[in-house]
Amino acid sequence: MLGIGAVSYHFEGSDSQLYVAAFMAAVFHLINHATFKAALFMITGAVDHATGTRDVHKLGGLLTIMPISFTITIISSLSMAGVPPFNGFLSKEKFLESMIDVTHANVFNLNSLGILIPIVAILGSVFTFVYAVRLIGQVFLGSYKPDALPKKPHEASPLMLIAPIILAILVITFGLFPAMLTDSIIEPAVNAMSSTQTTHIEFHMFHGFTPAFLSTLFIYGVGIILILSFSYWIKLLKSHPTKLTINYWYDKLGNVTPDISKHITNSYVTGFTRNNLVIIFISLIAITVVTLIVTPFSINFKDVSEIRPFELIIVVLIITAASMIIFAHSRLFSIIMASAVGYCVAIFFIFFGAPDLALTQFVVESISNGTIFTLFLSFT
Repeated sequence: MLGIGAVSYHFEGSDSQLYVAAFMAAVFHLINHATFKAALFMITGAVDHATGTRDVHKLGGLLTIMPISFTITIISSLSMAGVPPFNGFLSKEKFLESMIDVTHANVFNLNSLGILIPIVAILGSVFTFVYAVRLIGQVFLGSYKPDALPKKPHEASPLMLIAPIILAILVITFGLFPAMLTDSIIEPAVNAMSSTQTTHIEFHMFHGFTPAFLSTLFIYGVGIILILSFSYWIKLLKSHPTKLTINYWYDKLGNVTPDISKHITNSYVTGFTRNNLVIIFISLIAITVVTLIVTPFSINFKDVSEIRPFELIIVVLIITAASMIIFAHSRLFSIIMASAVGYCVAIFFIFFGAPDLALTQFVVESISNGTIFTLFLSFT
């Protein structure tokens, strides 16, 4: 959402309706996401501490053993799935609304790839709904598997539950009373980022049968169908060869990527200064040439000071010496050429009224060159 807002800001400015809506939805969802996701992380730790494992295939039937943890989990998971009356439903509605508004903006439209943004957002929400509900069913419902657990499960201690309990209360509170956030945080944040003061921001559980709400109903419907047919999809997945699964190719890519990265890195990180300078200057020249070709430009020397002959001579000497460093095959010759560049820069300082800088440059060049020559002669 922040990315959509940034793109809208770049093309349409901070007073764009899409920018304001995207930023508002992003701030609201950031707060809500922090509450329910933090609670789920803490409950994951509580379940791991109480059962000795986080493997969902070994868990099940913990409802009667960990009722408080189950209550926190169902509140947080349903909020993450975007189910009312929890805060995740409100922010998910604003999220979908801002994604759908992208297709009406000047940046993206139905004739461009912008239509993919709400489609991807809806598909992502479907999978979020599925795994949120599956989390509840697989960990706390279903059959109890005492033989698969490393130790006898028990309810988490009060010290482990107090923080997720507070977060679960905030999930319900922010869902039922969103004005607590709009007046104190969201509206000031949006107004601070917008060039024009926005109207009063309000959130309601039901805004009518808007495209965002219809998308939510679609997410519920598809999500429920996927959950009810989950066993069928698992059988279908297991019946196909491993090479036809996305996980296989993802793991394959993960194994190949380090080798490719190592090969590319070793191709330019050679340890030789000459090669590094060649890469730097070639990149600089290429960027400059491409910029000059793509971008219209004109050179105007009217307001530029006159170039005196000795300045031109010094510049030519610097360019020549720097170029010879790149193509030099002798370290000693490279040291001499680098010294020439440094002394020419010092002469520039003298001509432009900076004798203190020139003196410092001469001293640094002389000491460093003397030290380098001594080391060079000592080890050759």
